[in-house]
Amino acid sequence: MSAKSVGLLSEDSHMKYLLLVRHSIPIVSIGSKSTNWPLSATGIEKAHDLAIRISKYNPMLIFTSTERKAIETAKIIAETNQSTIEVNSELNEQKRDNLDVLSNDMFDEGIMKLFNSPKEVAFGMESANQAYERINSAINGIEEGQIEKNICIITHGVVMALYLSQYMNNRPYDIWSNLPMPSCFVLSRNNKEVIEIVRY
Repeated sequence: MSAKSVGLLSEDSHMKYLLLVRHSIPIVSIGSKSTNWPLSATGIEKAHDLAIRISKYNPMLIFTSTERKAIETAKIIAETNQSTIEVNSELNEQKRDNLDVLSNDMFDEGIMKLFNSPKEVAFGMESANQAYERINSAINGIEEGQIEKNICIITHGVVMALYLSQYMNNRPYDIWSNLPMPSCFVLSRNNKEVIEIVRY
């Protein structure tokens, strides 16, 4: 299975990388919280493909949210790349534990409200600004503790879009709506320049 890559620059052996990964495709279960959804068979296959595709960046350390689909994605990438894994709840998705599983249209409408009113708790239990501050603080803390390593972070669509929007000339909603599962944005740790985008 092939991946679509854009923005590839010449690789620099001295450059340190931050890989932001949206987890792979889960099994959607109406009767359980999305935080407990496992990867589907297709999701497992795509996670293996992604793990191979990003191996050239030598992701030595993997940090993942506590959600099952993220942890399973992290384990596949770690197995392929002989990486270590650390679980960090601050990498979790924007808090929506109060919501049931919604139709695609209703979910999309809610996410748009969230992004359009970033100071308000417009969808779920956390505003866009609160979610951004949480993920940004988590990533900053991880980077400060690992100065000389390439880092891979397994997280989720909304918080990933909020973080990336600070370094790209795109609105969070536009990033989120073009962020399939799995996806990987490879950034330079030095200046957060996007080196490569891998989408499946």
